[in-house]
Amino acid sequence: MQSIGLDGSGVDVAVVDTGINYSHTAFKNIGIGYDFVRGDNYAEDENGHGTHVSGIIASNDLTYSAPNATLMHIKVLDETGTGNASTVIAGIEWAVDHGAEVISMSLGGTGGDGTSALSEASDSAVSKGVVVVAAAGNDGPASGTITSPGDAREVITVGAIDDYDSVPSWSSRGPTTDGRTKPDVVAPGVSITSTALDGGFTTKSGTSMSTPHVSGAAALLIQAYHPAPEQVREAFKATAIDLG
Repeated sequence: MQSIGLDGSGVDVAVVDTGINYSHTAFKNIGIGYDFVRGDNYAEDENGHGTHVSGIIASNDLTYSAPNATLMHIKVLDETGTGNASTVIAGIEWAVDHGAEVISMSLGGTGGDGTSALSEASDSAVSKGVVVVAAAGNDGPASGTITSPGDAREVITVGAIDDYDSVPSWSSRGPTTDGRTKPDVVAPGVSITSTALDGGFTTKSGTSMSTPHVSGAAALLIQAYHPAPEQVREAFKATAIDLG
């Protein structure tokens, strides 16, 4: 879509994660943010996960999705990459209140039928007009391994594929415990090179890496058409290649 002039300009993508390396030269549009771990407006990354995810959405490298989208950083995970559901929920609500158009969450806890507080908070964000994209999890290959908030009803849940369009064994599979089909789509998640905490670049694998590919693509759709969240999800599902 970049070939037709779409680059995410004017779209705010909230990355609910470990924060961002503000000094990394690959980032040019870092917007407002909040650190729910330390309680301030400077969401500095101490882990590297959030920085890596962010580069897949909007770094200067045109390989990735939406280089001119504005990254809204919401730190809900600490230096070990862990946190609690209440903090993530606070981050989701902050993103909605501050104008995020896409919320990208490469995180997850124990999944189920989509009725956890975290999953319901994610669905609530969608009901307020925000596209919410969440990782399926890395608990495959068994069925019924989708994590929360990936098990939420209205979010776009993302699994992983490799360069050969094969789903890696670790990518979580559906259905949810109440029988719904998840993930909604799969995206590249194996050996993805992106921005690193030290200012360079590093390679990681996981549905954490797949999720921002879809978040960036959502930003491009919003830039072009201003669709409702359910239209974005259906557009991805309708145009995806059926891998069986």
